[in-house]
Amino acid sequence: MKRSMLIGIFLAVMVIVANAARYEQLNVGVLTVETEINSIAVATVTDGAALGTTAVQPADIWGAPTATPSTNLLVNTVAIQAKNDAGGDLPEFRLIRIWTSETSMGAASTNNIETLVLSTGTAVDTVTAHADYRYVTATDGSAVATITATAAGTNYVMLSDGSSISATAITFE
Repeated sequence: MKRSMLIGIFLAVMVIVANAARYEQLNVGVLTVETEINSIAVATVTDGAALGTTAVQPADIWGAPTATPSTNLLVNTVAIQAKNDAGGDLPEFRLIRIWTSETSMGAASTNNIETLVLSTGTAVDTVTAHADYRYVTATDGSAVATITATAAGTNYVMLSDGSSISATAITFE
């Protein structure tokens, strides 16, 4: 009797969950079915549930990489660091793209740029000499770009890691 009761309860719960898309919100313990998209129920996990702590967290995925420039006459050393979505360092090999431009988020340009030299990682390919490169970071997600300008002024360095892009002003004195 107990076995058939358990099977009956299980089947009843399965029917409720399967039909949950018909309801605006159904709360069944840690599973909350809130709405539907293209007739597919969208489920969320309640905070504190076991799955909530094992699901992908912001620290597990990449975020926008950072560039920290140092002003030094016409040579600017830029420290590059891959970041996770929570803003912490992402300590692993990353394939990044780095380019210089005259404007924030602009196209690659060598205007006012004499050289762009990357170090501490591995070059993959050159898109535009002295302006646009694909590069593999060091094991800790870092790289160094040494950018030499032809005159005083402000240019920008853009970094792309996956679909995340950041732009940082670099000032040459």
